Amino acid sequence: GFFPDMDYDQLYIEYKLPEGTSSDKVHEDLQSITDYLLSREEIAHVTASVGGTPARYNLVRSVADPSLSYGELIVDYTSSKQLVATMDEIQQYLTDNYPAAYVRLKRYNLMYKKYPIEVQFNGPDPAILRELTGQALQIMEKSPVLVLARSDWEPKTPTLMVDYNQTIARNIGLSRQDVSISLLSATDGIPASVFYDNNHKQTLFLKCVDSKGNAIESLENSSIFSVMPSMAVLNKEMFYGLMTGSYSEEDVIEELLRTVPLSQVTDGIKLVWEDPLVIRYNGQRAMRAQCNPV
Repeated sequence: GFFPDMDYDQLYIEYKLPEGTSSDKVHEDLQSITDYLLSREEIAHVTASVGGTPARYNLVRSVADPSLSYGELIVDYTSSKQLVATMDEIQQYLTDNYPAAYVRLKRYNLMYKKYPIEVQFNGPDPAILRELTGQALQIMEKSPVLVLARSDWEPKTPTLMVDYNQTIARNIGLSRQDVSISLLSATDGIPASVFYDNNHKQTLFLKCVDSKGNAIESLENSSIFSVMPSMAVLNKEMFYGLMTGSYSEEDVIEELLRTVPLSQVTDGIKLVWEDPLVIRYNGQRAMRAQCNPV
């Protein structure tokens, strides 16, 4: 049978948006939920965490997988009786007001499994696994004694796929790593350093922008640079020019640090939909339909 929940005046709320969602959006939603919870008389305190289960926090509970699209709230009640009496109401409010998220109120329990009820399908074809899991979820959703039915695979996320042209790129002296780092500088930015604002750690990012300080609009025209400048440009003609004065040191440095547009070293960019996480069991792809009893 199932273990009974602990008689405790605290619970935790799991909040999960689709993989790839900005952590800023998660933080914003958690703040909104916190304001709602603190407006209720039976709730004394709320602690928020973004990215995973709070550190140095160990009770009889399941621990979430780290993800920037995940957040958690630890909620203290004035009494355990008030907790039990209001759980369903709060769960319904959060489900109705945050339809894009998976929201789940959980009490502490000796059973560490995330879901008491699961059915698993194994096989090589993700499409068939999704179809079978979908059929199982439909059965679970129709049952009046089951709630919070979901799959353990995340929805597919859009991914930019750059078709790297190895022949052309290597002739210019650019590797796959050079292209990926250059694209990172044109999009999210390269983590360069950190500084502390009192006790808060802040990351400094190095980003490529246009002459007006704006983000580059077209990735095809973004500048691709080499992490280690290619020595191939230092040919006999350039050395002779340095000796005769027709080349200056600035000319050599400019040539070494020369950038090329992304379109010159790739065969195009396309948007594809991929599974952010593929779960396997005994070496095979595995997908689970999961739910909770009422």
